[in-house]
Amino acid sequence: MHARAISLGDGVPRLSFVVPQNSGLSAADAQAAIDAGLDPAQVLTDVHVGASGGVQAAKHLIDNPPVPGFNAGVANLETNAGTHDHKRGLDEASDLIEWLEVQADAALARRLYGRTASFCTGSASQFDQWRQGIAFFLPNMTWLQPPGHVHAMFASSPAPTLLDSALEPAHAPATAEGTPRGATAAASPSGASPLRAVSMLTADAASLVVYVVNPSNASQTLSVQVSGGALDSSAPVRLSVLSSDDLAGFNTPAQPEKIAPVAAIAAASASGVTIPLPAYSFVAAVATLAGAAAKQHA
Repeated sequence: MHARAISLGDGVPRLSFVVPQNSGLSAADAQAAIDAGLDPAQVLTDVHVGASGGVQAAKHLIDNPPVPGFNAGVANLETNAGTHDHKRGLDEASDLIEWLEVQADAALARRLYGRTASFCTGSASQFDQWRQGIAFFLPNMTWLQPPGHVHAMFASSPAPTLLDSALEPAHAPATAEGTPRGATAAASPSGASPLRAVSMLTADAASLVVYVVNPSNASQTLSVQVSGGALDSSAPVRLSVLSSDDLAGFNTPAQPEKIAPVAAIAAASASGVTIPLPAYSFVAAVATLAGAAAKQHA
């Protein structure tokens, strides 16, 4: 296949070849690929993990090539969590945040080719037998599970650019030297589970988007302070909040929206905003940056 693609010339997109085993190629197979003229970057190891861990598995493979200089890529094509409950939703959100944070390491980011949730869509029979799908369907309806809502929340507030940010304990001063437009600082109750958060910039540079997971059974707050820019204090910060007191809870055909995001708002100042975080929650916050309206109408 590789030889045929080469023979067809420049009009053929470069192929990638997926290795369907977590350990990647053996040393012998890697050397055979090199001898065949295959660029190691065209070889992608398909790592299968649970609800999370794809980035760490990729780092291990990249740090331990089968032969020196075999700079293969990694694709996390299955996250076999075995559940579709609210805890899976929080795990999914935390893992997606980890994948966003990969942008901070350009060398690593170039080697990672994607992440997919396993069994994304299932029928009602699979709902009863194997509860891993994040969306299900019947002849008359479709509905999302909590992890499906997590993906929808990321998709509804796309922000491709990672910002330098520091997540800090309560009462500690925020430090974000060199921050392009935004920084985060967490105010966490003593003894509460640590938050997982990331700050992003939208493609039009008009909004700061903060994704944050509170895995604790206690409500918390996230104090967001900006550096190198300012928020538009006249525009409310739009919140999408997915929360439930029941980590084992999920959505049935009778209650398809039992655990679903709700909309809320928070007031911003020029220097930042405080985001309320219910227990066991994932929150997406979208804040307008000062001057954004003028840019959009210029």
